[in-house]
Amino acid sequence: MADRAVYKSTAAEYLDDLFGGSPEELEVAYQTALDLLDSIGDAPLTEAVSRLVDDGDLPSEAIENSDSGWRAGQRVDQVIRVGYTEAMQLALARDEPLPIETIWVTGASDDFEIHICEGKRCIIVTMFIPLNRSYGSSNANARSWVVRVDDEVDAGDGEVPVAMIQTSGADGSASAS
Repeated sequence: MADRAVYKSTAAEYLDDLFGGSPEELEVAYQTALDLLDSIGDAPLTEAVSRLVDDGDLPSEAIENSDSGWRAGQRVDQVIRVGYTEAMQLALARDEPLPIETIWVTGASDDFEIHICEGKRCIIVTMFIPLNRSYGSSNANARSWVVRVDDEVDAGDGEVPVAMIQTSGADGSASAS
């Protein structure tokens, strides 16, 4: 099984909730977030998360582990700060603000990176996490899958064996054909 996965984490879902809604709600959310980032200066992003939790804009679980593991450190904070600032500015530059969707990719890069894709209906922020780990998140609500050739199965009859493996969300059942 490959060590890379594309999926939603609970942290990505918190961001999706924060940066989702009607155009009017988005305009307020983005301006509030940009003002908050400006107000904390070079403080760790956990300061911004704590304020959002205190104001009721994020659930208290959002603060858990936000400053440990791969997320710890000024370099990651800087990349997240610049990446989301750019994503919010792109979202606000439309006639009506677009929502921001966040996904994580693990095992595909040695460095933490954010990639931003400006789509027709949303801005997609992809976080490349420099971590090899088992597939995805069972705590996320969003379900995602990887579909790939399964070299471990001999399908016979010239058929290409394909595996579909759930990478996030509840009910982590997998199927193969």
